[in-house]
Amino acid sequence: MKSIRLAAASVLVASFGILPAALAAQSDPVDLGGSAVEGGTASSPTEVKAGVWSDTLEAGEDAHHFSYRRTTNFSVVHVGVVATSDQDLDRLTINSTVGEDSTCGSDTTSVGEPNTTFGTQIDFEGAGPEDRNDECLTGDVVHFSVEHTGEDADMPFALTVVEE
Repeated sequence: MKSIRLAAASVLVASFGILPAALAAQSDPVDLGGSAVEGGTASSPTEVKAGVWSDTLEAGEDAHHFSYRRTTNFSVVHVGVVATSDQDLDRLTINSTVGEDSTCGSDTTSVGEPNTTFGTQIDFEGAGPEDRNDECLTGDVVHFSVEHTGEDADMPFALTVVEE
């Protein structure tokens, strides 16, 4: 069991470059990596390409909206978010849509300890390979939002977008 945890931690460190988080003192800010980008609104999302991006959600209930344009038909788009919070309790949510009415999923995770790195992810892959008409698999542009509900502090986060 311990080796599984170590392997999972190694993957997280390799994927998001968060080794400094484990080594940082509690008062040191954590650099999650990625090129700086500022998320948009629901009506005007910020378009990102495949890669690693960084942004910060403001204190309170804040959401930043993004879009990604597929480069290949029937590809799966993976979106991962890793964040750090110095709050005793904070919640991170990622929502996904295609078009005006198609929801492609959401996930919420929370942290209950200050100075902890945590994250979640979603996939735009449709209902399965047998359903080649699912908008989550065929939509040219996918939309997703990153939200948090920490009342007392900003939440820096890194966003990873991969298309395969």
